[in-house]
Amino acid sequence: MMDRIEAMNAFVTAVDEGSLAGASRRLFGKSTSSFGHPGAGGSHAFADPENNIAFAYAMNQMEQTLLPNEKSLRLVDAIYR
Repeated sequence: MMDRIEAMNAFVTAVDEGSLAGASRRLFGKSTSSFGHPGAGGSHAFADPENNIAFAYAMNQMEQTLLPNEKSLRLVDAIYR
């Protein structure tokens, strides 16, 4: 599907953490059973049923990225401390 705004092919899907096993940093917390979606512009949401955690992050200004920004990843790290 072509995204007319970003002028690129787009897809919509949820991602489970297990499918990102080779990633250098976990997007959805420490559990391999967590799942979620990195949203456009840096938004970030996931659920971790193993640890009873739900997380959502949205900024008041959209960034030029398709992955969560460093601030949201630091917030995820803080949840698990």
